[in-house]
Amino acid sequence: MKSIAMIGTKLIHTYPYGAYFNGYDPEKFSQNAKPWMQKFMQGKPSSPQTEGTRITHVWSTDRDEAKKLADACFIENIAEKVEDIPGEVDGVMVMDENTEERAALMEPFLKQGKAAYADKVLSNDLEQTKSLIKLAQQNGAPIASWSQLRFAAEGKPLQGRRGGTGISVFQVPRDKWAMYAIHSISLVHGIFGCGIKCALPLAAGKVAVVYPDETTIIINVGDKHFSGRKLYYSDENGDQAIQPVDNYKSFYAAASILANMFETGEQPIDTKEMIEAVKLVNILVERDSAGNVIEIEE
Repeated sequence: MKSIAMIGTKLIHTYPYGAYFNGYDPEKFSQNAKPWMQKFMQGKPSSPQTEGTRITHVWSTDRDEAKKLADACFIENIAEKVEDIPGEVDGVMVMDENTEERAALMEPFLKQGKAAYADKVLSNDLEQTKSLIKLAQQNGAPIASWSQLRFAAEGKPLQGRRGGTGISVFQVPRDKWAMYAIHSISLVHGIFGCGIKCALPLAAGKVAVVYPDETTIIINVGDKHFSGRKLYYSDENGDQAIQPVDNYKSFYAAASILANMFETGEQPIDTKEMIEAVKLVNILVERDSAGNVIEIEE
């Protein structure tokens, strides 16, 4: 049985993963989890969905939130100090809403060769992202980061379709772009993969990305003309629109990939994808107007 820790100065997206690895107490889950998590977990199995991995430690600067999570998802240890955890577990899930805190939290685990996952991105800083990946590789530690939309079941019908044009949208206020732009990017990665050749900034929060086979997707955040999260695509086989809505399937598909990473030590996704994602986040957040073509593929 592999033992993992779930940590973050400000914990996010914890309860669905806690439910997958450890199971959950329905009454405490309904009391402690956020309403949107309660909604998609309602009526779902309360037993663990994997036999090989358990979350055994939780840590947060918000000890009350850590205790609530531990109570709902049967986590045995609420750590006093995060630095005490690496030697006691086989891996870590860094579920920190404060993106700038993630690198320092991950490094002690990576130095000990422990598998590590960070929700959304490893860091919004490109060089820091590369440094974390290099540290993981030097110590034989698998490493991963993504938005759960990478595993949206609704995107499967578009997988394998190439050469067309599409738009991936995620509506969110501008002051949240740095945190949430990854949702739209991960949706594109889950359907069309990484390996984007170049990117053309079109406006603030809007960039066209082009693959080597000329598949072209506009990634858009914050546009008031769209609502929610959607992807539209058109090629010689016709037009199709998808709207990811099944959070349960997205989270549990992601959790199954993580379970395999923790249990086998296999690298779950290409590290190039994590680097590519951060490059695109930065373009979306930093560009206020149209610009020149930016080479993405190294």
